Amino acid sequence: MAHAGDGERRSERRRRTVTVSLRMSVEDKRALETRAVESGYPNLSAWALDRLWQDGVGARERRVIYGLLGRHGARLSALLRNGRGRGGCDPRSEIRQLAADVLELQSHVMRGQADAGEENR
Repeated sequence: MAHAGDGERRSERRRRTVTVSLRMSVEDKRALETRAVESGYPNLSAWALDRLWQDGVGARERRVIYGLLGRHGARLSALLRNGRGRGGCDPRSEIRQLAADVLELQSHVMRGQADAGEENR
């Protein structure tokens, strides 16, 4: 083991100089530690770092996606119930647009884009 002043190279852990702190309940910390170990990580820090560096969709983006999918689902239900589109028009064009929106949302999610579906519609 290297000691201060001996000139030997420090371990990867010792070379890290910054700490990020999060406040949470003891129960939450235990739950996250369990999740980390069950996911094959040696400790909570390794799991958290891996999660933080992911380029995928985070919690905020998932809420946006859930909202869009909910709106589209509600609109499709209304189309089925009423049998006509907005303004009494044929529903097929509206269904095509909804399907295109869902496919676009899917491609954003698959590419890991964090801003998937956030534009105003």
